[in-house]
Formats: sequence, C-alpha cells, structure tokens
Amino acid sequence: MTHTELMVPSDYLSYGLYRFQLSVVQREKTSKRMLSYDTDETWIQIASSNLVPVIAGGSARAQGSSVPVAMDASETYDPDDGEWEARWPIDFAWFCQMSDGEGQILSGADILELSQESPTNITANYCFGDSVQLPYTNATWEDTNAVVSVGKTYEFTVVVSKEGRNKEFARQRITILPGDPPQMKINCLKNCAQRMVADKRLILEAKCTADCGAVDSKNKSSLHYFWELMSPTGNVVSNGSSFWSKQTTTGRESAYLVINAGAFNAYDQIASLRATGIKLDGGTGYAEYAISINTPPSSGSCEVTPDLGYALQTHFVVTCEAFVDEDLPLTYSVIAIVDEEAHHPDGSRHRRYSYEEKLRESLVYSGSDAESPGMLLPFGAAENKNVVQLLVEVKDALGAVTSVRTQATVLPPQVDVSLDTLDFLLNLTTGDHSELQENVNIGDHQLIVQIAGTVSSVLDEQSVDETDSEEEKKEEEEKRIQIRDSLVKSLSEVPVESIVSLQQTSSTLALVTKTKSEVTPETQLKAADTFTQMGNFLKSQSSGGAEEQGVIENAATSIVSGLSNIIGAAVMTTPVYISSGNDTQNITKSKESEQSKQGEQSEESPCVFVSTLLTINDVQDAIVANKIPGESPTTIETEFVTMSVNRQDRDALGSSPIQATGKTDSSSFVLPGMDALEQNIPSDYTGAIDSQEFQSVSPPMASRGR
Repeated sequence: MTHTELMVPSDYLSYGLYRFQLSVVQREKTSKRMLSYDTDETWIQIASSNLVPVIAGGSARAQGSSVPVAMDASETYDPDDGEWEARWPIDFAWFCQMSDGEGQILSGADILELSQESPTNITANYCFGDSVQLPYTNATWEDTNAVVSVGKTYEFTVVVSKEGRNKEFARQRITILPGDPPQMKINCLKNCAQRMVADKRLILEAKCTADCGAVDSKNKSSLHYFWELMSPTGNVVSNGSSFWSKQTTTGRESAYLVINAGAFNAYDQIASLRATGIKLDGGTGYAEYAISINTPPSSGSCEVTPDLGYALQTHFVVTCEAFVDEDLPLTYSVIAIVDEEAHHPDGSRHRRYSYEEKLRESLVYSGSDAESPGMLLPFGAAENKNVVQLLVEVKDALGAVTSVRTQATVLPPQVDVSLDTLDFLLNLTTGDHSELQENVNIGDHQLIVQIAGTVSSVLDEQSVDETDSEEEKKEEEEKRIQIRDSLVKSLSEVPVESIVSLQQTSSTLALVTKTKSEVTPETQLKAADTFTQMGNFLKSQSSGGAEEQGVIENAATSIVSGLSNIIGAAVMTTPVYISSGNDTQNITKSKESEQSKQGEQSEESPCVFVSTLLTINDVQDAIVANKIPGESPTTIETEFVTMSVNRQDRDALGSSPIQATGKTDSSSFVLPGMDALEQNIPSDYTGAIDSQEFQSVSPPMASRGR
C-alpha cells in the first residue's frame, strides 16, 4: 500500500491479535534520493461477536388452544459467519415455565446460568412434564401432545451456544386464547439486535400465519392490522397517539411499521410494540416485539484547538475525552456546518432532503482516534462572524450515537502582500508541485477533501470588485475556473472505499461545483464521471443491506446535489432547440458572453446529461432497495433536479398519484384504478411495486436538438 489510509474489508481477518506496521520514506523531489525513513506500529484485537438468538414471531404472541405448540429459532445466527450454512453448528436448548403459577419465576439470565448444569431441581412452574428444560435440541420443533389451558401464559426460552463462544438466550411468551384467533407473528427487518440502536430506523412486519379470516375473490385476506405501544406493566401507553403521525412513516394500520431514527428518545417508557390482527367477525390475535435500547456513549466532551485560525493555513484539532460506553470501540466523526439554516430535513411524514442543507455541511473527519489529526476547516460565513459550527458524533460499536458541539472562528487566509487571494489559491491548487497535487501523489485523501472544501468556501465568499475593469474581471474568472477545474480533478482521484469516504468526497464535490458559471464542459464531464462511480458504489452498498437507510439517503442527497450543479452548468453552456412547426429556435441558457468565456459549445454536454440520468437511476435504486411497502416516499429536491422514490403494496396502487415531489402543487399524474392495473400485473404476483420519479427544471434531452 502507498496511501496514507488502509482499508481492511469486513470478514477479512479472523479472531486474534494483529500487528500493523507503517513505514514512511521521505525522498528528494527530483532525484528521488531517500532523505529520511521511519516506522510506526499499532496492535488490533479482532474479537468475536455475540451469537444472536431469534425466536420467530416476536417476544410474545397469542394462539388458540387447538393449535399445537410449535417453536422456531431457525433465524438464529452468528454475525461472524458469512454463509447461511455456517449457522447450523449452533446448538439449541429449550426451556418453558408458566408465568402465572405459584412456583419460582426464572429470568432469562437464571435459565442461562442453569443451562450450564442440570436444571431438574428447580421449583419453577413447569409447562409440560417435571422439568423446566424441554427434550428438544433442534432449532425448530412441534409437540402435538402438549396440553395447554385457555387463559394461561407459557414462557419459552431458547439458549444457543457454539464452541468457543458465550451462550445467549431469547424468550417468547405465548398466551392461550379461546376459539380460533388469528395466529400473528412479528418479523424484524431492520435494527434487529437484542439491544436496538435508538438512532437508527426500526422496521417491523406483522403477519398472520393461520386462521386469518375470510378472503376475497382474489384470495386476499380481509384482516385489519393495528399497532400499539405497550408499557413495562403490559398496558397500552396512553400518551402515544402523536407517536404514529410524527415518529413513523407508515402509520399504525399497515402490516409494516417503520419507526423513525431517534423516536424512542422521547418515548422511553415503551417496553414493546404490539400488532393486533382483527378479523371481520371480530376475532383478534396479537404478537409483540420487545424493545431494549442500546444506550449511546455518555459523560464526555469535545473541544477544538485553536478556536480561532485561518482557512487553508491553520490546522484545527478536535479532542474528545471521558466518553463511557460498554460497546467498544468508539468512532468519532466531525461535521463542519458553515450555516445552521436548513441543517436538518423537515419532520413531515414525507421524507424530503434539502439541497441547501448539503451545501452548508461537510464531513471533515471520521476515525477511531479521540483526537483528530490537524484538519483544514471551511471558511466561516461573514454574516456569522466567520464562526464554523462543529458537530461531533461519537458512536459505539453497535451504532448508538451521542452528538456534542463546539465551534471555531475561521478567518480568510492571510496572503502575502505580493499576492491576492486568487493567486494564493491558484498556487495552492494548480501545477505539478502545488500542495494539492503533492497530497494527490502521496494519497492523503482526507487532506485532499479538506483542501478542496476549504478552497471552495473561500471562493464562494469572494465578491466581485465592481471597480475592476472588464479585462480584470475576465482574468479573475479564468483563474476561478482553473481552480475549480483542478479541485474536481483532484477529487476524482480519491477512491470511494466506504460510505464515509463517499459522504466526504460527494459533499465536497457538490460544494466545488456550486458556482455553475465557473464549471467548464470538460470539468462537468469529469465531475459527472466521478459521481457515476459514487452512484455505482452506493447502489452496491445498499443492496447488501448493511448500511442504515438514513445514511444511504444522506449520501444520495450529496450525489444528487452535485448532479444538479452539473446539469445547471451544462444548461448554461448548451443551446436548447425548441421546434415550432417548421421553424427551430435556438435558445441559449447563458449570457452571450458565456460562450466566449468557456470556449466553443462543447460536445461533452449531451454526455454529461446521459451520465447524470444513469447515475440518478443508480441512486434511486440504492434508496428503494431497503424501502418498505406503505412507507412514505423519499424525495430529494435540488435546484435543477427533483427525484422521488416509493414502494407500495400491489393493492395500494389503484388511483394513486405519481409525483416527483412531496408538494401538492407539483406536476403529477394519477394511475388508473386497480381493475385497469390488474390487467398488466400477473395474477400470482403479490410483492411490492416500486416507483421512481425524476423531474428536471430544464429538460436535459432537449439539448442539441435531441
């Protein structure tokens, strides 16, 4: 490796202690003679993860007395195994006790301890026979001879083990109801660890597996779903009515439930979520999913030194200390915010991501060191007295996040009296021996991104001196164009190897291309190609399902924001032909002088448009991959491009509106009724239907007469 960063793929290293050694050689520029040599090393311990036991159906469910007792823990898995077949060496032990009897009530931890030895002497309320432990050692089993009583509650526990690993357990409570209630189960689709992360979405799916009631002519169940919040005492949470409209994207009457990240921060009294299935004849059954939240790092603080400095000249260091968490290691991310306005998406059910938001923030550091390396921060906005807000996110190994804030004042760079600011930036970013190019040569990717973002912020804050002559203004604009061209080329050299690096590079590239009149056709094409690579990578990461949906959508917003800038720049430098009868009008989307400033009209622009559309398609695919039917659409709105992604149940399509934005006044159309749609949908297709909408202020393919 010859870069300043080393990326080790997940599942590449097995358990054990590893020594990583870094060697650094300094050479003379022209002769390449070695001037100095040094090494450093660090040790990294690769530890095993906990086994994850899962009993299908949820933490509790109801069933009729005539239904045989059956349990299924086949979804139990080892996070360290990459293949499905590797799950089966896990051993299973089953236990059962009645929770409403007179004997001892054993907790899951008690049973876990008892699994180390014979539990036959325990005076618990046995379910069947004379032992808490059941005679089953498989992941799934069914006992048609077990006798259950109406009104009684049975507590099942499975203990899972594997050689060399700690034992873990899961529990499910079954209450016996009279008659034939719907047999309900809850599947967890996202954020399914035993201790969920409050800062990630929780996605659940309720299903009826038997006795689901009448079906219509299309074999569709008439079962009605209804979700409730349950307290630790087993009662419905009384103040939870606003939860469903504000903290979910699906509401409470869908089979799917999507709960927003951070929702449980304000509802910490919730112990479980209950899904009730209601038949037309009034019969009801239910299942519950227990909520146990992983607490984020606590008790720490962060500060930046120095708290005042100069853009491109001062290296700021953020130091965090005293954060406490049991799930190590901790990772630290520093986000620079040059303006608080529109920093967060709105809180509506329709998830809308803001273009302006992405142009006000940048990820300047992410790593496991509590003290960041020296960082270049963007130039603070003059209207905010040059103050840059720093949001530091401290994350534990399971993903729980604590955010703290600090700030620094970042002034314009101090420039030698013989240079003006533009000449200083030009020397910094252009030429084979510029500081920017030297960092490209040695592969210091984080510093490349920091330089590009900071230079862009300085350029954006500069105003045109109206006392300059036209020739001086033209010369200054040519310098600015040259600087942005160099920044885009350098950013295209940064490899995208993780979502973090994608977020850093894409948001910075969006900042660099924001001033569209200074982005030449050649630079547009280079930026478009770079975004294409990012779109491909984002799609590949999303399809694996490992990344949180909010992270995917945030990265997508950065990419689309940059693509909007490129389309805007391309429209400014490309004539658009509008046909009217036998006459064709040439309407140029820029000032007449723009053509002379940026050269002859380039053939790159149509390629830019095509590349942009293909990338937007990849971005939409990345977002929709993990969306849930019935969830509200995700919309990204930018200056020149708006896109929306949605996933719906097959039966919800009829007469539904299709539009690219969440605004009621946006252009849209309405699908035909379900009877007409079903003529084009296979009768046996019961899956979800995806819709992806794209809207451009200026129709790209109208350019060049296409």
